[in-house]
Amino acid sequence: MAAYRTGKHAEALGVLRECQKARNPYSASTALVFEAMALHHLGQPGKARAALERADAMYRDLGEPGRFPEGPFGRDWVDVLIFQIAREEAGRVMKLPVPDPR
Repeated sequence: MAAYRTGKHAEALGVLRECQKARNPYSASTALVFEAMALHHLGQPGKARAALERADAMYRDLGEPGRFPEGPFGRDWVDVLIFQIAREEAGRVMKLPVPDPR
């Protein structure tokens, strides 16, 4: 995400794709959101939208009620919040609507 934030969008893609292999699916879905924004800045709107759609689908799949005994988001609630903030940013950057999170 640091490479994306400093405008190194091409460099960010490699790091973000590596992050998607993380064991935490919330972190992986957030990395996909940043990949979408990087692709958008690199002039690849089709690939950007596809990455964002994958992120949204991954996030939706994680939202099964009762999935976590610790509560609706489990112990990964911070990652949920980071995803939601990044997803809202992507909607603004890419000029796309932000879907209902559930």
